[in-house]
Amino acid sequence: MKKSYIKLLLIIFVFKANAQSQDIINNEAIHFSLKQKNNTIDFILIDKKINEKKPIFLFCQGSLPMPLFVKLEKGDIWMIGGGINNFDVSEIRKTYHLIVISMPKTPVIVNEINLNKSYCFVPNSNKPDEFDDEYVKSDF
Repeated sequence: MKKSYIKLLLIIFVFKANAQSQDIINNEAIHFSLKQKNNTIDFILIDKKINEKKPIFLFCQGSLPMPLFVKLEKGDIWMIGGGINNFDVSEIRKTYHLIVISMPKTPVIVNEINLNKSYCFVPNSNKPDEFDDEYVKSDF
C-alpha cells in the first residue's frame, strides 16, 4: 500500500507529462486512475486548467465509502468529492491544485439510488447499512 501512495504522489507531481488517459467529469474535474495488478487508485483534480503552477492541496477523505460524483435520478451529475464540498472549493482552487483521492473499491461515479442517508456508496439500496465487501476488506 505504501508503494501505491508513493506512486500516486509521483504521478500527481508530474501529471502534466502523464501519458494515461484523463477524463473530464461534469466539466469541473479531471479523473486520473492508477491501475496495478490487484488495486486501482482513483483521484480527481478539481480543475480543468493544469498549465498553471500551484502547490497541491491533497484532500484525503474520512473512513466511509463516499464517492466523488453522484449521478442524480434526473441525469445530472453532482460532485460531492468525498466531502470536499463542505469547504469553499472555489477559494481553495485560487491558490492550490485541489486533488481528492477516492476511497478503495468505491466507484468514482455512483447512481443516486446507491447512496445511503450519509452519502455513502452501498451496492444494494435495500441494505443501506451494508457497505461493499471489497471496500470493507481493503479499507485499512
